[in-house]
Amino acid sequence: MEYTNSISCLDSRYFNEVKQLINVYDEFSYYRNRIYVELKYFELFTSSIIKYNPMTDFTYEDYLKIQDKEVLLRHDVKAIEYFIKELPEIKETKKAHLIHIGLTSQDVNSLGMMMCFRDAGFIVLALLKQLITDFNTQLIEPYIPTTNDNPISNTTIPSNDTTIYNNTKNDILMLSYTHGQPATPTHFSKEMLIYKDRLDDIFNELEMNIRLGLTVKFGGATGEMNALKFALPDTNWEKWCDHFITLFDLKNDDPKQDYYVKKSFFKRTQHTNQCDNYDSILKVLYIIKRMLHIIEHLRGNLWLYCHREYLIQKTVKSEVGSSTMPHKINPIDLENSKTSIEMAKRMIDGVADILSETSFQRDISDSSALRNVSSIFGYVVLTLKKMSSSILRLTPNKNKIKEELQNHPEIILEGIQTYLKIHCKIDNAYEIIKDISRGNKLTFMDIYRIVNNLDIDDIHKTILYNLKPENYS
Repeated sequence: MEYTNSISCLDSRYFNEVKQLINVYDEFSYYRNRIYVELKYFELFTSSIIKYNPMTDFTYEDYLKIQDKEVLLRHDVKAIEYFIKELPEIKETKKAHLIHIGLTSQDVNSLGMMMCFRDAGFIVLALLKQLITDFNTQLIEPYIPTTNDNPISNTTIPSNDTTIYNNTKNDILMLSYTHGQPATPTHFSKEMLIYKDRLDDIFNELEMNIRLGLTVKFGGATGEMNALKFALPDTNWEKWCDHFITLFDLKNDDPKQDYYVKKSFFKRTQHTNQCDNYDSILKVLYIIKRMLHIIEHLRGNLWLYCHREYLIQKTVKSEVGSSTMPHKINPIDLENSKTSIEMAKRMIDGVADILSETSFQRDISDSSALRNVSSIFGYVVLTLKKMSSSILRLTPNKNKIKEELQNHPEIILEGIQTYLKIHCKIDNAYEIIKDISRGNKLTFMDIYRIVNNLDIDDIHKTILYNLKPENYS
């Protein structure tokens, strides 16, 4: 019997959605990055120039060789060290004994892992930007009203033609709900802009922390660089290490290049034990978790809008919605997104609990936790792609939205009681309207009678007669 080599659904069912992370944040890339760190260190320490570039020259077969060695050693960084020492170019330098000199595993691990973390972060940023763009293009920009005229503020009696209040044919006024009950009219575009504003803000915060806020540990066995200071006491090793970290800066000063060409700067944590404090990783992960909360809120409301037929899903002829009910179009990507959101959120909490604690100067639990961060990014990437694909299939159902708005004329009573207080000096206007309306199903004729029975001037009655849900905005 033959078996596959995948366990997680990220490796099989959802592989096409998350394959961007292959060679970015996986075991292969983690080993490759650490070899890169070791060679950069060797070059600076020995003033050598090495042509071998693991970012392009390291192969999957090389990775398997290191894995075989690691089985015997039970230590991944030592296996990497032995692999590098066997490279012909390193042997030719006659300085192979200086590979990994003065370092501890975490010096290499920290930089190698943060390279993975940073590069995966760029993928998330690009996908989040695409989601915001798709969201804006599909459900916001076409439906933004061009004006916000208010009939109540006019000094003249409004016309019965309500189009003067909505100067774009695409503007969609809809019924809003508070506490699950009909409240007031609201613009569909405004409801969507609430989420766009939040996503824009979280994007900016996430970008700043990925580009400028990631820290690494580099300072010997327990952060004091004891071995290097003992062997070479005349060197200022703090400054040397700070300079070494700058070799991993990603700079893009060409304005013609795409904005997402990588540009970021690591910072070396000055006071550490064997490992970094991981605060910068945790900060980014919790920004991502807050992003997921926003997306879940949006996702849930879009699902409810589909349920209430506020949104129409695009029909794809080749698809099947049910094995027995041929009429169905299910919002499956919206539903799949919920699971990936929850998986990522819970994994973030689990990883954070481990990374925020350590035994004495270090135990190895942090290493195991960090290897699971790639799965977090997998679920985040899956979420962003599923949300984009969902949104691109949705269109507002203007007729249904308008019908539901007009079925609730009582939502203009807020405006009526406010007008009565301001223009007619009726102090208890709220109480008068409440006694007549609360708990009752009202029609436009009922509201007409309420207004007609008020002891106010005819010009005020005319203005209130003309108030309708579609112009109360």
